[in-house]
Amino acid sequence: MKNPKKNILIIAGSDSVGGAGIQADIKVFEALGIPSVSVITSITVQNTLGIQEFFDLPSNIIEAQIEALVNDTQAKILKLGMIRNVNVLKVICDMISKYNIQSVIYNPIVYSSNGDELMSRDVISQIKNRLLPLSTVVVIRNIDAEYILGITIESNEDKQKAIAQLKAFGCKEVVLVDSFFHGKNNYFSSAVASYLSKNNSLEDAINNAYLFAAEKEKEKRIVSERINLLYQEFIDAVSKYYKDNRDVRFYSDLFNVSNRYLSQVTKAVSNKTPKTIIEDYLIEQIELDLQNSFSTIQEIAYRNGFSSQAHFTKFFKKKVGVPPSNFRKKK
Repeated sequence: MKNPKKNILIIAGSDSVGGAGIQADIKVFEALGIPSVSVITSITVQNTLGIQEFFDLPSNIIEAQIEALVNDTQAKILKLGMIRNVNVLKVICDMISKYNIQSVIYNPIVYSSNGDELMSRDVISQIKNRLLPLSTVVVIRNIDAEYILGITIESNEDKQKAIAQLKAFGCKEVVLVDSFFHGKNNYFSSAVASYLSKNNSLEDAINNAYLFAAEKEKEKRIVSERINLLYQEFIDAVSKYYKDNRDVRFYSDLFNVSNRYLSQVTKAVSNKTPKTIIEDYLIEQIELDLQNSFSTIQEIAYRNGFSSQAHFTKFFKKKVGVPPSNFRKKK
């Protein structure tokens, strides 16, 4: 082989949208001209707004993937991502020692981008005792470091203490990050691995990775803008159609997305479901109508798309706590 040190082995979970996981790793290595091979630990069902389901591959399958690739490529640099299973962790640690891996760049993922816990305490314990001592660089978010160390990180002093505690487990260098966009720490750690494979010093590899990740952050803003745009279009549509269309499916069909995706968008932006947003807007308009018009309750009910005054009164009381007539008198 021309230069076996340039081959990077990736062991991580799959990200369906390529924002993180193995797909993001491969993008970085290709952008920086580094050959790589990959082993998948977990398959996810997800989109840009988060993970919905997992399927973790058995440890014997992961071991077989590793053996086939390392024997063939003689990879000496390991980029390591999501590990959710103690047996898988053991396979990886044994592999690092067995194949004399020279650099391990580890990006621990304890929580998903939407707050789901991805690791058990048993896995965390084995990471601290077995994997961190084998790691060259650990790139970790504050939220994950807090969970692993059992501390709270609020100040620069807390940050330095966390770095010192992680290094005490045996890793050479720790990069602790505050608030990366989804996948940025993934891009960052992959860039560190790439620059190390180009024979950069550890310090230079980390500095160059910061520059690379900053450029990727600009690209990520496009996805965020798409989510905010769809949310605003949904709000505009609600204000236009709320009297006749209060079914979420009407709005998801209007924008050619699933109910589930529309719900993820509204929760990401406002922490509300589409149904709640529709009903809140309807109540707001009804309250204005009750306060500012001399129409009867029945007229207001029909004007806002209700089939009967009884249905209208029941809905209003459930949302506001009092019947519409009482609300009007009070105001």
